[in-house]
Amino acid sequence: MPRLTILPILIAVMLLPGGCAVLEQSVQKPTVSVTDAQFKQVSLQEGLLDARIQISNPNSFSLPVKGIVYRLVLNNREFANSTMSFDRKIPAKGSIQAALPIRFRYVELIEGISQILTRQHVTFQLTGDVDVGLFSVPYSKTGEFDLR
Repeated sequence: MPRLTILPILIAVMLLPGGCAVLEQSVQKPTVSVTDAQFKQVSLQEGLLDARIQISNPNSFSLPVKGIVYRLVLNNREFANSTMSFDRKIPAKGSIQAALPIRFRYVELIEGISQILTRQHVTFQLTGDVDVGLFSVPYSKTGEFDLR
């Protein structure tokens, strides 16, 4: 390979990590908020938490959303965690809604069942990250619901 061809390739390779850092600094992180979280079905065997998140893009260009990670904790015990593939774009200066139907089975965490069934209130914490390509943006929601 001629020497003149190798030199630009070496310079490009040396600048690549620095170029990514500059790009990441010039892109504003989107904001993620949990807009709703309701237990739609609760039975002795399983439950369904219907959560909705809003992802807002402050940039003047669209951003891709590659995936959403979530973790559901009930009364300080983890009941569900997963990663959802999510292939959408957040428009420039816009936002999108994403639904997280989180199904959990009590049998997977037997120790937590008696704690949940003997209380009249259950506290929950929904946390996670939204993957927007260059970085991930965290979100969190806590709350309580009645079993009566």
